[in-house]
Amino acid sequence: MRPLILVRCATCGKDFHKPLHHVKENLKLGHRFFCSRSCESRLKNKQVLLTCDNPQCGNSFKRSYKAISPRNFCSRSCSAIVNNQKSHRRKPLYKSCVNESCRNIFVGNRKYCSVACLPYKGKPPPHWSYNKTQLIEKIQVLAKKIGRAPTRRECPQASSCQKYFGSWNDAITAAGLMPHRSKSQKMYKRIQSHAKNGHYCYSVSEVIIDDWLTKHGIPHQKEVRYPESNFIADWSLPRQKIFIEYFGLAKDVENYDLTINNKGTICKNHGIKLIELYASDLFPINNLDIRFRVILNNDQSY
Repeated sequence: MRPLILVRCATCGKDFHKPLHHVKENLKLGHRFFCSRSCESRLKNKQVLLTCDNPQCGNSFKRSYKAISPRNFCSRSCSAIVNNQKSHRRKPLYKSCVNESCRNIFVGNRKYCSVACLPYKGKPPPHWSYNKTQLIEKIQVLAKKIGRAPTRRECPQASSCQKYFGSWNDAITAAGLMPHRSKSQKMYKRIQSHAKNGHYCYSVSEVIIDDWLTKHGIPHQKEVRYPESNFIADWSLPRQKIFIEYFGLAKDVENYDLTINNKGTICKNHGIKLIELYASDLFPINNLDIRFRVILNNDQSY
């Protein structure tokens, strides 16, 4: 058994026994003796006791020499309380009520000081005063003006149509027009799924076209970039310079029609044949055999 030596704790002054080889090692390295970890940490702790500079707090806390600043706070909330008092506060915005019979002064970004000053005073807005017959006439006049069935964004009375008919497509049907994408026409729905060969498609219509190409053994690539452009083609036939596009939203959105023209121009400038497919090629009768007859007859490599 190794001999023990009686030593004294450098923090609390308590006498305790320590093995002789530990004592020799401490004396050689110039270390002090501690009876416990708590006594060692208390003596080696260099933190300074400070008082929070928030006059409303006054809590005491410890902080190391390196972390001491001209103003010391025990928490972020105390720091915010003191610093916000010195910051420049934004002055409130005083406005006069737009209602001519009121003209009260209030604070805020609103036009009217209260609900009672609103122009309708609880009544529905003027564009809600149409009945079903008047709404149908509005839709028909707008369709005759633009030459097609209008979209919901193009009709100022769209909210009233949805209120009385249940949906915008039902209002278009009531006006004797063909909706752009009917609920019963599943191939117009934006249902994302995979084709049989694993290609990721953004609609049921794209799945039908992709599966038709696979069925007839025509190698094709999905999502190919146009030359010198950020446009993406739906399909590309690698053995020929042919792009295939499904324009399901044609004659529905003006910007979409502009994109169709731009893609056609790019293909014409780079000698690429563009096969354009529309919703009428798939519904109600699938006419892909007729639309792709050029590929099947002219290219014998397939």
